[in-house]
Amino acid sequence: MVVAKRHAENASALDEEEWLHVARVFRETERVLLDLTQTQRAVVMKVGIQTPHLHLHIYPAAETATREEVFEAIDGKRRETRDEEFVRACRSCLTATAV
Repeated sequence: MVVAKRHAENASALDEEEWLHVARVFRETERVLLDLTQTQRAVVMKVGIQTPHLHLHIYPAAETATREEVFEAIDGKRRETRDEEFVRACRSCLTATAV
């Protein structure tokens, strides 16, 4: 998940520099997730229903994933066990390329 530093409910509420920063962080985070999960695409959601703050959820998805499989993951009906090594690898990659 990528979260805007300043409270805003929508991307349009950010000034251009803030939005460009969010976009750079999103792009790099997506790249790292796709590389580490060895998937070909990502599904992105901006909902803000429970937490009215601009945040983008990134879900890596296999090229062969069906719509139903993607929505099962988004709806929390399909979960992966938390892999601490994966979390460390993500942090390490993102820290090394801080944007």
